[in-house]
Amino acid sequence: CGFMTTDCPLKKDSKKEIANLLQSKHRVVIITGDNQYTAAHVCFELGILKPPQLLFLRTPMQDGGKFSLIDIEDKVMLESRSARELLSVSQDLCITGYALEYINAVKDWTEEERAEVVRKGLVFARVSPSQKDYIVGVLNKLGEFTLMCGDGTNDVGSLKRAHTGIALLNREETEEEKKRNRNRFAGAMGEPVMADGDASIAAPFTYRYDSIKSAVTVLRQGRCALVSTIQMYKMLAINCLMLACSLSFLYHQGLKSGDWQSIYFGIPITVYFYFISNAKPLDKLHSQKPPHTIFSFYQLVPIAIQFITHITGLIFLTNLGNKYTNPEDLPKPDGQFKPTILNTVIMIYLSFVDATNSFINYEGEPFMESLWKGKVLPTILIVHMAGLTVAALDWSADLRGLLELKELPKDFPSHLVVGTMVIDFVICFAVKKYVRWKLYGL
Repeated sequence: CGFMTTDCPLKKDSKKEIANLLQSKHRVVIITGDNQYTAAHVCFELGILKPPQLLFLRTPMQDGGKFSLIDIEDKVMLESRSARELLSVSQDLCITGYALEYINAVKDWTEEERAEVVRKGLVFARVSPSQKDYIVGVLNKLGEFTLMCGDGTNDVGSLKRAHTGIALLNREETEEEKKRNRNRFAGAMGEPVMADGDASIAAPFTYRYDSIKSAVTVLRQGRCALVSTIQMYKMLAINCLMLACSLSFLYHQGLKSGDWQSIYFGIPITVYFYFISNAKPLDKLHSQKPPHTIFSFYQLVPIAIQFITHITGLIFLTNLGNKYTNPEDLPKPDGQFKPTILNTVIMIYLSFVDATNSFINYEGEPFMESLWKGKVLPTILIVHMAGLTVAALDWSADLRGLLELKELPKDFPSHLVVGTMVIDFVICFAVKKYVRWKLYGL
């Protein structure tokens, strides 16, 4: 006779990815068909919990008896029949499939108490496929947002039940295996046989390897996509409001913009939106959750403050431009475009507002790469703002001709135009920094 021991080491990246999830304040739960002590050992190895932080739930030996909470050294820490007393402990629980069945059969417990005991569980061992589905369903009903990783047929139900299911494949199937598995059925019983990768049928995401890195990737990409969408809405809101007001101002002043002006001043907006929509997520998850909607205080108030700042600057520069604009120089609504000082000042300011809007409302860290990580977008922003400053000071005749601007008289206070743009930027930047400090501590 002999004695054999076996060891199944952790995958190389499991500990790193679990640490990433834990530091971002996600709760990691183990649901497995293995023995409870094996599952607990994996939990300790991954750094999810330390041994003193986990208690094993043991069912009563006879009907009407008490539940026992036992530590890793098999020492009884608590005996009680009351769900409230079992939930009062600070440690998390390791619950077996048999214990789940027993809990559901206890008549003097309410459904809420049963659900809370399930939420208290951090390790579930010796559970059946239907019990995996049940656990995920209970967590969903309690208002938790669940992400489930599974690699076998016993995970199909829970993968489908979770808000986000990720099927893990141990390897990539060949074309012949895919074709054979597609039409494969069991013999005598007539039940379909599930191949290794058939968990992907029930999961919206499939990862071609067996690493839980996919869970972190889904969270990273999802957060980046959400933040990108919200920041695009904010930019569009401010852009549309300013465009409507500027057109109204121009109309009431008897002004209009030139065709080439509209093209030259519209190109930067297109470029900004393109680069902003292609922002990449950060490798590390942040502990703070991203905003899930634009209709929140810290999203709507900055939009309102930015708009008020922009419109105040527009009114000030309109009054300034009117003082140096001859009413006889104003073109007819259906006449040929003719640049004026008022048109020049307003177009320069509105283009600067577009650049400020893109710079200020770019979210960046902690959910996507910083604006300064890329080289193209910050370079375009700096060149754009510098070019508008040169145009406002009327330092370049070539730039003035390209943008169809009016030559400014020598007594025109160009420094007020530049000062208005700087003050506009500083106020919006200060609002952004305050909001990021309140939300993310950055």
